[in-house]
Parts: sequence; structure tokens; C-alpha cells
Amino acid sequence: MKFFFDESGDFRIPEVENAHKVSVVVGIVVTELIEKELYEKFDNFVSELDTSEFENGEPKGSLFSNKSKVKFCKLLNNFEGFLLTPVTLDLFPLFDVGYTKFNRDMSEMLDFIAQKMKYKTAKEEWLLLSKQAGNLSPAQAVRIFSIAYCFLEALHHAIIFLYNDCYQVCWEDLKYVIDRYQVSKNSREEQLFSKLILSWLAGWSRKHPFIRIEGIHTKDHIIIKKYHFGDAFNLGALLQDKIYWKDSSNVKGLQIADIAANIVYRASTELNDKNDSISIFASLMRRCPYRYDKGPGLFTPISLVDVSKEKFFPLMLAMKEKGEISRNIEKKYL
Repeated sequence: MKFFFDESGDFRIPEVENAHKVSVVVGIVVTELIEKELYEKFDNFVSELDTSEFENGEPKGSLFSNKSKVKFCKLLNNFEGFLLTPVTLDLFPLFDVGYTKFNRDMSEMLDFIAQKMKYKTAKEEWLLLSKQAGNLSPAQAVRIFSIAYCFLEALHHAIIFLYNDCYQVCWEDLKYVIDRYQVSKNSREEQLFSKLILSWLAGWSRKHPFIRIEGIHTKDHIIIKKYHFGDAFNLGALLQDKIYWKDSSNVKGLQIADIAANIVYRASTELNDKNDSISIFASLMRRCPYRYDKGPGLFTPISLVDVSKEKFFPLMLAMKEKGEISRNIEKKYL
């Protein structure tokens, strides 16, 4: 089973006070049962795109016409065993409430961990991570935090919805692939993320544990046999040595995640359907397990900040009616 993660937006706070701005990370899950056919259909879809919808030879969602976006959503909606999970960061509420020192807070947390280390080598390793975190920009720090949160939601969805017998073989081998856009190989972002992902997920899952469904996730189910120990899921078994940073130019899963991220980003930025952005978003979200009131996966990295859901209500309403909206938007463009 493969998880792919890509983003849309720059994760920087608005330069103008009271300006609306979001950034989005999308995670997709592709099982081995559909991988070959999905990629073949995606290749056929890409072959029919206009040349203006490519950047450096790669299909880019930000350049797609609405017709291409609708065709893309229809393609995904034909596949069981495919899940889509967006997380959307509303940047406006973070204005002047600690966002600009997010990287420093991360650095101090890592330094605290380092001081608790018994062995010199481990202590030096965590002190280096602390220094690297301090050298991140606030946008870089929030970006990797957002990717980690998308990991949490995507993995949670996979555990809950990809449990049937036909998917058990897919849990034998897990891979998580992140787009390396603007991130150099073995950069501080990569190193920090690989170290912090387990800590972040452990903290979140203590408050909101991954759901184990009684009668489905039995002791004989592969998810439980391989990844569940004692009373909880073993995050090390789920994630350790399974995370890869790749260039999206030759990874179809990342290209699909990129297109999906842009669709969510456009709808969450425009907040109206004048350009059919919300209708196309609704069609895409048929492959997402979120309840309608989750909207585009709203979240905040700062506990003192409340996510204002009111302005995102048009997206929530569209998710509530996504089946009908999807049929209507297909009739309009296809």
C-alpha cells in the first residue's frame, strides 16, 4: 500500500491584515489492487491534456482547465481502494499569535528532548536537530507539521476503510512518498520530518487514538498482527524506514496528489462557486471519508487558535450534497 503526499500554497502568513489565505496538503492512498489500472487510466488522461496544462513536461493541476479537472475527478471516482485525505491550514487566524516563532518553539522542544538523553551520541543528534529546527523559516516548520498531520489523517482513514479481506495483502508492505518540491536531498526538512513524525503522531494518537473496530480488526487481521501491540498501534512498525522523498516528475502518485491538492486549494481560497471551484471540489471529495462538517480538512497547529469554520460553510454544504453536485458538474463539462 502506498501513500503519496503533495501540497498547494506557500504556508506563509498573509502580508495584509485580515487577508484570507490557506495552504493545503493532500494525502492519497493507492492499493496494489488498483495501482496498475489507475496509472494506466491516468496516463490516458494525461495524454489528452492540452500542452498548456504541463510545466516542464509534468501535468500541473494549477494549469488545468475546469474540464480537465472534472475528468480527473471522474477518473478517481471509478476506483475503490483509493482514498483521498486533504488537510487545510487557514493561515489568517495565525496572524500575530505565535506563528512566526513556530520554528523556535520546535527548536526548544528538541533541545529539551536532547537534555533528557542519557547517551552522548543520541544527545548530540537531537541537539543538531534542535539547531536545524531553529534555522527553518516559520513557513518551512509549519509545512512539515502540516504534512505530518496529513499522515495522521490518511493513515487513520486507511485503517478504518481498507480493512476488507481483499486489502489484507496490501498491508504487508507500506510506503509513504512525499513530494520533494523545493526540498533538497537530505535537507534539514527531510531529516527533521523523519525524526519528528513519530513523536507528533504519538502525541496526537494519545489524545485521539487510531480506531480499532471491534469485530473487524480482530487479532487475526493483518493490521493487528503486524502493527498493533498491547493496547495501541505501533507507530514505529507503521512508519519506520518507510518514508521516501521523491521528485514528482516521475512519480504518478505524487502527480495525482498535486492535482487533487490544487483543486482543494482553489475551492478553499475562492470560497465561492463562480468558477465552479466548489463544485469540482465536491466531485473530488467523493473519494474522501470525511464527514461534511470537516470541510476541506481544516486544522490549526496552534492550540490557542480556533479554526473559523463559518467562512468555509459553502465547502461543507457542497460535501453534504457531493453526489448530486458531482453528477451536475460532469453534465456541464463532459
